[in-house]
Amino acid sequence: MPDTYDYITLLCRLKAAQTRIKELESGERYIHLQELHQKEYMAYERKLRRLTQDLAAAHRETIRVRNYWFQVLEDMQRELEQAKRKAEQELKKMEKRALDAEKQRDDALDKAKEIRLQYYET
Repeated sequence: MPDTYDYITLLCRLKAAQTRIKELESGERYIHLQELHQKEYMAYERKLRRLTQDLAAAHRETIRVRNYWFQVLEDMQRELEQAKRKAEQELKKMEKRALDAEKQRDDALDKAKEIRLQYYET
């Protein structure tokens, strides 16, 4: 039995080797391998193209978001400048009021002093 088994195994191997030689000699195997390589190459090209597009989209989104941030920052700076100007105007107005009040107080004190002097004289 082992001899028959070995003989059949050898025949199968011989047939497979002959088929492989025939494929290699005719170029069928090379053509098949080339087709497989081309399919894999195209798949990688598609994947690379898709990843490149995704990267470009992410870059555009980053630029768009950055521009929004700059707009927000510029708006906040304008609001801050307006608030500063308003506060400065309010401060000037209050300083003027304080000076006017001091002047009125000084005038009132002078008037009171004059009235007191007149009172003492009389």
